Amino acid sequence: MEHTAYTAPPTASAKGGIRRLEWITVTVGIFIHTGAVFPLLMQGADGILDDAERAKLRLLYLPIYALSFALLAARPGLLIKAGLRNIPMLLLLMLPVLSSLWSISPALSLRRSVALVLSMGVAFLLATRFTPRQQIIVIGTAIGAALVLSLGAGIAWPSLAFTPEDGTMRGVFFNKNVFGWMSVLLIIAGIAARHDMAAGLRRAGTGMVVLGWTGCLLSTSMTSFFAGVAAVGFSQAVVMIARRRGIVRLVFQFGIILGLVLLCVLFILGFVPLLEALGRDVTFTGRTPLWGMLDTEIAQHPVLGQGYGAFWSPGNLTMWEIWETLGWEPPHAHNGYRDVLLGTGVVGLALFALVTLRAIHQTIALTVTAPRDGWLWCIVLILSVLVMNLTESNMLMQNDIIWILFSTAVLTGSYNHAEARRSKPHFMRVAASAT
Repeated sequence: MEHTAYTAPPTASAKGGIRRLEWITVTVGIFIHTGAVFPLLMQGADGILDDAERAKLRLLYLPIYALSFALLAARPGLLIKAGLRNIPMLLLLMLPVLSSLWSISPALSLRRSVALVLSMGVAFLLATRFTPRQQIIVIGTAIGAALVLSLGAGIAWPSLAFTPEDGTMRGVFFNKNVFGWMSVLLIIAGIAARHDMAAGLRRAGTGMVVLGWTGCLLSTSMTSFFAGVAAVGFSQAVVMIARRRGIVRLVFQFGIILGLVLLCVLFILGFVPLLEALGRDVTFTGRTPLWGMLDTEIAQHPVLGQGYGAFWSPGNLTMWEIWETLGWEPPHAHNGYRDVLLGTGVVGLALFALVTLRAIHQTIALTVTAPRDGWLWCIVLILSVLVMNLTESNMLMQNDIIWILFSTAVLTGSYNHAEARRSKPHFMRVAASAT
């Protein structure tokens, strides 16, 4: 028998105008943070965004910051409650700010860490004022619109939708990788929607999945493709776990986790031969030489790192030396785990691991309790982002839609997991923990 977990929908006393403003703020905020349309329109004739153009793009975030925190300030109790229910997440967000004290570029670390905190306004607003089902609708609307525009641009404006260098499709995004990432996010939202109790949302979920896979394949991004495949596998595993009860669930859960680990090992061992068979670059497009150089730098400041975002700054001579050696200019490590280590060291990575493991436990528990209430979206997103960051960098990034949605899933889980436990008598909580 399925149960409905306690969620945190808007209060009945909320004014209609404020509620509409919340929906508009998060929907527009997500669309802007995807990086759709505006970077392409503001790029120079050389197809590159210089510092002045990037500064103009950052101005787009300011109204979203202001509206998000203004709406949160209207109900400070919800914001405080969300923070107190996930202290590890608060510590993880504060560490980049503190890193400016030991950073190799203190001013840059402080500026980027402030942007990180401000961009969390959308995540906290989504987590405290929107149920998982409502989050799916918001994300499907915002990212779905960006992908529809991308496909339309491919037909009506191919010179914009296809990159001039290699002819790969990027849609209305700055490059094909971002196009692929957004497609994966839509696939995840669609998978969760397809398991919803409402027939209308299930039908919309099918459309999201089809649109997402269309964009993913057209982007030709291998990272996005494997993340999409992983999302499908994760969703099936979680659904299978949710259908079991008692000790059978525990055994089944252990078996699925062990199977996923073995598949990952086989994937890693067979990935290079697979790339060779597909005619792909076995160095992950130059990533493996980059990672080797970065590991040396990480070892020099292993505990606290070199300061949040400071390594990838014009004032860091080591970055220029790496660029010269490689013959190309990576803007980040192309590996989220290494970027966390570069910025905040083992302390930052340990905090991230704690936040993630706690979120996985909480969101699986909520999915098991109410499998048709949208919780599948949260757990599959968290697991898929872990896969994405094997070859890309989205973890703990300021103004990054993937990190914002990852944080949303984490905060939604911790916020509602506590409510679900409080809503049960003590003996029921003990029984639930045993199963």
